[in-house]
Amino acid sequence: EQLKLVQFKIRQQDMCHAQSICDSLDSLAVQSRHIASEAHHSIMLSQAVAETPAMWCITLKQLKEWHGRIQSDLHSYCEAHDVIYNKDGTCCHICVNKNCTSDHKDAAFKPRAEVPKKHESLI
Repeated sequence: EQLKLVQFKIRQQDMCHAQSICDSLDSLAVQSRHIASEAHHSIMLSQAVAETPAMWCITLKQLKEWHGRIQSDLHSYCEAHDVIYNKDGTCCHICVNKNCTSDHKDAAFKPRAEVPKKHESLI
């Protein structure tokens, strides 16, 4: 009889311990969902910052320093290119030099020889 009582108390303790573990797991699950949500929000915010120059937090001093470093290259590029605007409002850089070696990055460009004569007045 006493053995049954001891076994019953042990089962009760095991059940309380199991319930405590389940409660802890539930709490961890809630925390994990919150952390995942915060991580997702941070990723979205960092993408928005990367895609929005106004959010880059560059100072005027930094902008002037950067301009000072690229001014010569920028001037050379502008001297070697004209711009023509397409009907849709986009622009195309026109290479003045036949063998242009400039890095046009993502800008649309073409050699001056490929510009139709009727469009040369737009340059």
